[in-house]
Amino acid sequence: ETVFAATGKQKAPKVYNILFVDEDNSYLSQMAQAIAANSYPDSGHYTSGGRNPASALSPALTEFLQGRGLDASELAPKGLDMTQLELAQQHVIVSLQGPVSGYFSPLPFHTAALEWDLGEPPEAGDQSRQEELYRALALEIKDLMELLRGEGAS
Repeated sequence: ETVFAATGKQKAPKVYNILFVDEDNSYLSQMAQAIAANSYPDSGHYTSGGRNPASALSPALTEFLQGRGLDASELAPKGLDMTQLELAQQHVIVSLQGPVSGYFSPLPFHTAALEWDLGEPPEAGDQSRQEELYRALALEIKDLMELLRGEGAS
């Protein structure tokens, strides 16, 4: 309100850096990154990584995301070899397999850690499990972005 009163301009909404992590970065964290980037492109910068990155993205995930109209062309498994400065730039780290402390210790002071235990990635061809994971992740991400940015998160 003070900025608006002094300048007549509203303060730009904050864009959050959110990192999704799992064991191999071939499925769960990649799906979360794709959903967040598609659903809330103006609210955050989304990345993902794995403790032991796989050599390639799960073909089942690529097929599933394409069927949903989500772009998987830029997705590729990555490791979590981040400097302390890069880690400190993350506002939120979301673990999809196990505690965040298993991936990073210690966490930077201003970084929030969340743990969404969604179980193991589905077996190839298990479309009902893929759909279940997609819905669960989409709901968790919606709740997170509305908490961070309010109901108008985009």
